[in-house]
Amino acid sequence: MPQQKANRFISILYRYSQRYFTQQLRRIDCPIEVGEMSCFLQACRHPGISQDGIAANLYMDKATVARTLQRLEHSGYIRREPCETDRRMNLIYATDQAEPIFRQLQELIEQYHQMLYAGMTEEEIQVAVQMLIRMKENVSRTLRCRQEEDQEER
Repeated sequence: MPQQKANRFISILYRYSQRYFTQQLRRIDCPIEVGEMSCFLQACRHPGISQDGIAANLYMDKATVARTLQRLEHSGYIRREPCETDRRMNLIYATDQAEPIFRQLQELIEQYHQMLYAGMTEEEIQVAVQMLIRMKENVSRTLRCRQEEDQEER
């Protein structure tokens, strides 16, 4: 029997999570789209974070983060303030308008985790999380090595 491949199930879980949050956001009539959730949550959880900080935390392309933050700013959910020590950088803050949405999203995330971990013990959850972290670190290390090799060739 062929060995099961973890990346297939990780990919399926990602697609399921996108579908779940899309449905739930629609159900509660939330103005935030599933593609904006991560940046929105970063702004709410880390007041004063930089755009580059959000990109680094989420392992996302800086241009994608910039476009998402622009939409969130236009909608009135975040504001940008110039950094006092580096005027080239803007710090990102959630607005008062974001607070009730943030609470709703936290509830949805908690419900998702309850569904995700149904039937699992605390120990099984911790083992699964540790394994996923190790897999992420393996891929990250390999990508960094390849990026360094590519830079040396230039």
